[in-house]
Amino acid sequence: STAYSVGNIRRQLATPVVGEERVFRCTTAGTSAGTEPTWVITKSATTTDNDVVWTEVTGQEAYQATSAWGAPFARLVAAYGTGWAAAGDAVYVSHDHAETQAAAMNIVFPGTAGVVNAVMCVNSTGSVPPVSGDLNTTATITTTGANALTVNSGFAYIQGITFNSAVGGTSSIFNIATGTADAWLYFLNCVIKKSGTTGVNTAILIGSATLGIRAKVTFDNTVLHFGATADRLAVRNTEFVWKNTSSALGGSFIPTTLFPTTNPGEGNVLIEGVDLSAIGSGGTLVPAVTTTKAYTFKDCKLGASVT
Repeated sequence: STAYSVGNIRRQLATPVVGEERVFRCTTAGTSAGTEPTWVITKSATTTDNDVVWTEVTGQEAYQATSAWGAPFARLVAAYGTGWAAAGDAVYVSHDHAETQAAAMNIVFPGTAGVVNAVMCVNSTGSVPPVSGDLNTTATITTTGANALTVNSGFAYIQGITFNSAVGGTSSIFNIATGTADAWLYFLNCVIKKSGTTGVNTAILIGSATLGIRAKVTFDNTVLHFGATADRLAVRNTEFVWKNTSSALGGSFIPTTLFPTTNPGEGNVLIEGVDLSAIGSGGTLVPAVTTTKAYTFKDCKLGASVT
């Protein structure tokens, strides 16, 4: 029973289901009903509320304003899971974004080789759309319990995000490009954490189990954290490049062996300009294993007495 003017922006009043958080803009002025309407949450859909009409505008650039993001998505996974973001779209993530869910998370990008998606952490008090001076590295995306976090297929450039899988859990893994479609994923200034405390041979798993998938994954100044010394970084059927990273292994648990003994599939691994000296004496980079991969370490810093 409230009067609204065209341009007023509101979220749902009753707490929505996780992933269904939306923003609505008044597009027909009037007085709302005495109870909250049943919102239509698809992109650009309208909801009639007595004689007010609301239009779904979540994440759309036209309804943001400098220093006041008026209609942001609550979750990155929702922006790519609702049909909202299209190939070629850039999604800007606020510097104070802290997305958490107690369920498995799967981010799938619609981008293609010709029209790549971009996900960039930026200072939300800066320009809209953001400029290079607004780039930041403090946004976090987290799953809790024994719930995997997956950054799956598609073509995307990802800047300044900390991904944290299975916080507070004993198991689960972090998956990258493990789907059955081609993928090109470039992580710049990111942190990738597998936090489950049970050691896993595929703790951070890169690449699909399906032969013939064309995929390349690059870590550029991207740091890895593991939840157990028995955790491993596994690469299958993917071209994997890890470069330009100092103190590349962070956290309390450093793997005793970086790559697993069982690591099937094709593809090559290039580690260039990466400080791996956290793996100390007695540790192993690549174990003795029959593999079709080539592992190349170029201009890296290694610990003493490492195999």
